[in-house]
Amino acid sequence: MSQSGDKSVAMFHCLSRSGGTAVARYLTAATGAATFSEIHPRGPAYINRMEPGRGHLFHIVHQAEEYYGTTMPDSPPSAALDEAENNEHWLCQVIDHFQSAGRPVVIRDWPHLDFHGWPEAERADQRMVTRDLLAKHYSIRAVTLVRHPLAMFMSLIGMQRYQDKLLNPQEINHFLLGYLAFAKAIETTPIFQHEAFIEAPDQVDREMISGLGLSRADESEATDLAIAPALTGDRSGRTSSGITKGTAKDVPLPMLTFFEQQPSYQELLERLGYEARPKGVINPITGPV
Repeated sequence: MSQSGDKSVAMFHCLSRSGGTAVARYLTAATGAATFSEIHPRGPAYINRMEPGRGHLFHIVHQAEEYYGTTMPDSPPSAALDEAENNEHWLCQVIDHFQSAGRPVVIRDWPHLDFHGWPEAERADQRMVTRDLLAKHYSIRAVTLVRHPLAMFMSLIGMQRYQDKLLNPQEINHFLLGYLAFAKAIETTPIFQHEAFIEAPDQVDREMISGLGLSRADESEATDLAIAPALTGDRSGRTSSGITKGTAKDVPLPMLTFFEQQPSYQELLERLGYEARPKGVINPITGPV
């Protein structure tokens, strides 16, 4: 295994519903890097409890084979990976295999499990678990993607698995405090806003590539997403060749007022460089929550 400091690895941090899948595919297509998506030591087991038979999709060994056609020596069959940890042995073996062959690696970790947890994890550690593990063996070059907190929240509650968990004041505060802890954990990394990426994906992508210490595979002005694998979170997106701009999130005024009354929300806006109600991102509406 690698020792800390003698090798490096690129990491891409983002919480769920930040637009991370599209950005990860951009990074992969633009640089030719081997990107591994939503990697967390306990990720396969968490997913397998919710969706039996799918845990292996979140194991780095399976992704090496599915995305890049590389079978690791002594790797178990996919079914055996459903409950398997993304442990130091497999993480280092895969990273070292690709990088020794001259192909850079990007690890998109899964800090949703670290700072929010629900519904996959019973608890959230409130620390960057995958980053801390890899830092024992590599120097880390990382960038972070963020999204306006309220826009992210509205996107989360649009997903059935999160609806029951989030529509009460206690869970809203859990969301805000988790996001704030994440913001503090990544404050030393270059931070990029999802909204800026949507407006100018190639420009932001170039800045992220520089922040990761990588280089573009070619200098063409546009990036063709169709050449990137369909990473976790985008199982049907392989043929997508561009970014679709979303619409502003409709937010009921009572919910908007509740958020704006929370000190953690105000601190998040300040740390991440957001206005409270940016046009084109948040659309206040009358009506019940």
